[in-house]
Amino acid sequence: MQTEIETLRAERFLNKRPQARQLKIKLQQDINFNLHQALPLCILLANDNIYPWYYENYVQLYSTHTIRKYVAGAFIVDENTSNIEERGVVALNFLATPYRWLKAFTLKPFLGGDPDDILDFIIRSLNLDCYLKIEVDEHYLPNKARYKKDCFIHPTLIYGYDNLSQKLMGIGYDQNMFFSMQTFDYDDFSKAYASAKQVFDPLNSGLVTLIKPKAIGHKYAFSVERFLKELYHYLYSIKDSEKAYYLFSFLPADAEARGQLKFGFDVYSHLDTSLQDGLRGKRTVEYKDFHLLFEHKKALAGAFKLIISEHKVRGLLLELFEDFDKLTVNFHSLRSKFFRYLCTGSVELLKEIIEMMYRAKEEEWNLLARIHEQSELLSLA
Repeated sequence: MQTEIETLRAERFLNKRPQARQLKIKLQQDINFNLHQALPLCILLANDNIYPWYYENYVQLYSTHTIRKYVAGAFIVDENTSNIEERGVVALNFLATPYRWLKAFTLKPFLGGDPDDILDFIIRSLNLDCYLKIEVDEHYLPNKARYKKDCFIHPTLIYGYDNLSQKLMGIGYDQNMFFSMQTFDYDDFSKAYASAKQVFDPLNSGLVTLIKPKAIGHKYAFSVERFLKELYHYLYSIKDSEKAYYLFSFLPADAEARGQLKFGFDVYSHLDTSLQDGLRGKRTVEYKDFHLLFEHKKALAGAFKLIISEHKVRGLLLELFEDFDKLTVNFHSLRSKFFRYLCTGSVELLKEIIEMMYRAKEEEWNLLARIHEQSELLSLA
């Protein structure tokens, strides 16, 4: 009798569930090559009040030069090697933490493991206003580039479901490697998750991250003073204790001494090393790194436009801001040339890229140093 009552209660609860639900989302194109940054920003930047926070925080860069090995469908850093000459891959990243403005936690530490019934868990989570970042095996998803090719574990952001069409709504890279909105059949997604769970369990890696945004009803108060401090730290490659703690939480303690870590403007030395490797026939950097370099200049240009609009900037500082906005075109061209180099392997084109990067880097340094100086002189901080 008790079991029948519990079954009836469960059925009533299920019947009260909505048949479909979509949480607020924005397919932002500010950052879309680093999914660790791109996916939570699709949630954050759906609220226009957060954009000033984005411009204030996306100032710092860091790069790593490490050996990465392919393990169970994913590339992971090999921390055991000590031979500098063998280090294989340069990777460029933003030193920003989008999760500061999100209530986020991983399942594994709290519930003892990833859920078995992923569809039920997704529906319950979305009904509680939680987005989900889920690692899945793209071999089983028809709208992914690795469909029916090989095992490839990669994250997708889930923001909605529809029980009638039996589909999930998500954001990630599609079959053409474009950052886009996508839909997934329930059955396909379940298979992709089950495969990833089988692969990743031995690595003790959680597959599911719940993301619940904070309720932000007011516009973030952009601080020119904080921004200029970050800009100064970027120019002179200065790490404060908080940034150092973050970096060395996932890198070996001696990574910087061994040349594996560069911070701020110093990331260019890693990029230069990788381009010189290319002249020797060794590929140690990817297109995504030059794409991210372009995204960084766009973010800085956006911050300058925000300062112009809020502080009625005129004169020399306005001219410097406008010059930097024009400079972003050079980094767009640098990104495009590097893509062509990857397609052609032309050594002459690579030499052009090296010269172009030197010029763009020098112009960036000069402009940002003058902008920082002029901003302080005008007491904008």
